[in-house]
Amino acid sequence: MSQNRKKFIRMCVGNSTTVVVHRILGDSAEDIGLKRYYQKEAISALKTARACRGKINPKAETLSEKDASVVHNKVVAGVTNELKARIAKGYRNIQLEDIETYVVGLLKELQIL
Repeated sequence: MSQNRKKFIRMCVGNSTTVVVHRILGDSAEDIGLKRYYQKEAISALKTARACRGKINPKAETLSEKDASVVHNKVVAGVTNELKARIAKGYRNIQLEDIETYVVGLLKELQIL
């Protein structure tokens, strides 16, 4: 087990939040250039999230239910806050209803859930 476990969990949450935000923004963008930008940002953050996830505990094992629940709740809250801030700035076509679906899909991809 890593000595910096809490740090890696925090980094995993932050990068997972970024991945979900950029995936949702990419789906809501109408401009192809913006879609590509959001996809690149999501891929970059996903690589970092995978690396952090691998340092929390072995990738073959899922996180404990407590840790998985904490990560899930923090990612959902972070994504919701960020997207609401973007909507307040004038972004359009953002579907807040899809947050849970994106988060669960990502956490399964990272073997957190």
